[in-house]
Amino acid sequence: TSSVSFANDVMPVIKNSCVGCHGGDQTKAGLDLKTYDSLVAGSFNGAVIVPGDPAGSVLVQFVTEGKMPKRGPKLTSEQVRMISDWVAAGALNN
Repeated sequence: TSSVSFANDVMPVIKNSCVGCHGGDQTKAGLDLKTYDSLVAGSFNGAVIVPGDPAGSVLVQFVTEGKMPKRGPKLTSEQVRMISDWVAAGALNN
């Protein structure tokens, strides 16, 4: 698999599809996705990513199942796969 960059690949998707509800004027469930550090910090319910474990990562589960984003278009299969690959590779701040 090609290495996925958080800054170049993952963050643009998060900014376009997630930050409106998780990091703009509101942070639903206490989840702020504006920065890598706040993403890793998780939500009121705990971590949303488990480095190396996409199946155990709530963020990956929710975008895979189409639960998120609630408003606006769902992520494409390519975007979901990229986020999953990034988590599988250790969810690095790269």
